[in-house]
Amino acid sequence: MGTPTPIRHRCDTCGHDFPPTVFVCPTCRTILIVPTARNKTPGWVIGLLVLLIVALAIYAAMLAYQVLVLHKY
Repeated sequence: MGTPTPIRHRCDTCGHDFPPTVFVCPTCRTILIVPTARNKTPGWVIGLLVLLIVALAIYAAMLAYQVLVLHKY
């Protein structure tokens, strides 16, 4: 058995071979593969995180009020 040859692709514009990991032809600079977009975070997750941050900020403000104004330790 011989060594496996790496899989190569050919540019449709200039005919140059390129490895499958490149997105732009190294010879003619033609865009070969458009990378897929990553999944977005669902809106409900962002809303839940905002709600959690607001709740923690209100709690911290209440604690600060008790310590600084009411002097309850």
